[in-house]
Amino acid sequence: MIDKLDLLVHETAHDAEGGLAKLAEAMDLGQQVLINKVNYNNEKNKLSLKEALTMMEATGNVSILEELAWRLGHKLTASKAKPEESLLSAIVNASADHGKVHQTIEEAFIDKKITTRELKNVTQEINDAVEALHSLLRTIEDIQQQQAPRESL
Repeated sequence: MIDKLDLLVHETAHDAEGGLAKLAEAMDLGQQVLINKVNYNNEKNKLSLKEALTMMEATGNVSILEELAWRLGHKLTASKAKPEESLLSAIVNASADHGKVHQTIEEAFIDKKITTRELKNVTQEINDAVEALHSLLRTIEDIQQQQAPRESL
């Protein structure tokens, strides 16, 4: 029986826009090497994690990552952040969401108690602020990656 992960790797490669030859070139691999690595019947030569990442970046298909997350008991969700979002916009969004957290907490504790509904509102505002901070970080990382070649660890 074919493992679902092996099947997803195979499908991602074979469904790539431009075909296997273009994908192999984007991954800096020979076409036959890529064919061998994505063959679900081949148990010896598989994609490395870095190669799988490169393939997902080249194809835009993250089904491999979704399967890995599912197997580890997680659910993958796409980020709301847009790569072209400006740094200033990301800073403003993070600041505004931080202000909403403060305001929501203040309003919830006016009567010195917090209801279930108020807790839900506070939780939502905090989650929105955390997402805004993650978006800000991704924006800064994108800027850094565009400015300088990748530094080795």
